[in-house]
Amino acid sequence: LDGITTYYAIMAAAALPALLLYGVGIGYGPLYYLLVFFVLVGSPLLPAAVASILVMLVARFAPARRVREMLGLMGALFGIGCGLLGQTARFWLRDVAGVAGGPETWLVNLRGFSNLPIPSMVAGRGLAAAGKGDILGAVAGLAGFTVLTFGLFGLCILASERLYAAGYTRMQSSGSAKRSTRRAEQAASNGGLLSRVSAPWAIALKDWRIIPRDLRNFAQLLAPLAFLPVIYLNLTGGRGGRNAIPTVFSRGQVDISGVIIAGGVLAATAMLFGRIADTSISREGRSWWLLKISPLSPAEILRGKFLAAQLPFMVVSSVLFVAAAILKGFSIFGFLYGWFGVELLGAGMIAIETGVSVPWARLDWDDPRRMSSGWGSLLTLAIWVLLAAIGGGLLCLPIFAQLFNPALASLATVLGIVLSSSAVAGFAWLALAFGVSRIERVGES
Repeated sequence: LDGITTYYAIMAAAALPALLLYGVGIGYGPLYYLLVFFVLVGSPLLPAAVASILVMLVARFAPARRVREMLGLMGALFGIGCGLLGQTARFWLRDVAGVAGGPETWLVNLRGFSNLPIPSMVAGRGLAAAGKGDILGAVAGLAGFTVLTFGLFGLCILASERLYAAGYTRMQSSGSAKRSTRRAEQAASNGGLLSRVSAPWAIALKDWRIIPRDLRNFAQLLAPLAFLPVIYLNLTGGRGGRNAIPTVFSRGQVDISGVIIAGGVLAATAMLFGRIADTSISREGRSWWLLKISPLSPAEILRGKFLAAQLPFMVVSSVLFVAAAILKGFSIFGFLYGWFGVELLGAGMIAIETGVSVPWARLDWDDPRRMSSGWGSLLTLAIWVLLAAIGGGLLCLPIFAQLFNPALASLATVLGIVLSSSAVAGFAWLALAFGVSRIERVGES
């Protein structure tokens, strides 16, 4: 009940004036205005009750310290689902919702939704009947609304009380020192790959285990990963196979569709896995001192953090580019050259974000969304743009040669590979060296 006050304030500022003005505009009778207040009082009850009981269910089956993570993941998944529905509407709306007709067809389909047993729809039918003087219709609609809101609210309160009591008892009696010690001994005896690989690989493996453990942090990676196929479909033209951007220059008839697709795959995957690089040191949190006093050099630590972000980037970007090559019918040389460019520039971008983020690492975070610093992200973005302009321009030398002098295409390809590799290597070395020089100061007051 304490949390509902915010919703009442929002409705008083937004819903109440809209409903009153709607009644005036339609010319409804006085009964409509009386029942509007009753509907507004009951509207927040069911959502608040359902939300509370969902919290109780999560707290009943999840460890108490991870309830916030679970709820954060649920909220993120709901938001991702809504976003995906909106972004992919052009692929499914015409077939599923049947919007192929004109406005009359749309109106008929929309009226079908008003018959659903949703509390707001039921209340709307009752209010409309009250405004027209239909007492029976108003009583029927508002009775259904009362059952759906006040009735279900009471049932949810009773269920929440039982779940709370059972969960509280379970929390007081669960866990013991002996049980925790046994688990710690089992974890120590099962080192797996962590006990056999080199230090940088061990750091990367550790990070891959840690990232999914905090569900809020995992949700931040899950959101761009879910939208990645949507971006990919838009780049490749979707079902129609058409690109949204013209891909052929009229002069020389040079097709740049491969460049556009490679750039899209590079940008999407680099933004996704750059998050892992950006929070590489911050992810240690208050346990940073354990890694800092370990017999590892700063260079080994940063190499491990770089591997933790680079390897997933290579896998996802390679899969996407192979699929694009098959879909668009790239030649073998075009595929290999484009794939080389994506992986080369991607490695440079991941290395830049790994090194540049070190001085701005935040170890006092409680929410994973606050691990990164704005200054580090802005500086990284600026260097990314510079790297893309220089490295990408050098990789495009064969295209420029085909435009102006096709006889130099082979030489331009060799120069593009050599010069772009040198430029990316220089950017990456400078960024990682910058990070190595600053890593000793991280966590120092």
